[in-house]
Amino acid sequence: MRKNSLFGISPVIPVPDVAAAVDWYATALGFRREPLWGDPPTHGSANRDRVGIQFTKASDDWSSGGYPGSVYIFIDDAAAFADELAAGGVMISEPVEAKDYGMIEFSIHDLNGYRIVFGQYAS
Repeated sequence: MRKNSLFGISPVIPVPDVAAAVDWYATALGFRREPLWGDPPTHGSANRDRVGIQFTKASDDWSSGGYPGSVYIFIDDAAAFADELAAGGVMISEPVEAKDYGMIEFSIHDLNGYRIVFGQYAS
C-alpha cells in the first residue's frame, strides 16, 4: 500500500545567467519569479501552477557549445496555451500536433536554447 504519491517535478537546468532565465520564464511564459540566491545570482526558480523550474549558474568552463536538453510540461489545453504564448510574442518552434503516442503537444525554445514541450493527453 502506498502512503505517498508523486505530484510534481522541478528540474534544475544550468544557465549562463540565472536572473535572465528567471525573468524570461516570468515574462514570456507567465511563471512567478521566486527569490534568487547569491550576488550575482547562482540559483533561482520560477513557478506556474504546479510546475517549477530551477536554474543554476553554469560553470564558466561550460564548453558543450550550447545547452542541449528539454523539459516536458503536462498541460490541460495545449492549443489554448500555444495561442496564449504566441499572442505574447513567444515563437512556437513546433506547432500543436496530435502525436501517435497519444499526446497533443507543441514546443518552444527558451532564451538558452532549451526545448520546452507542452503536452496534453489526447484522450
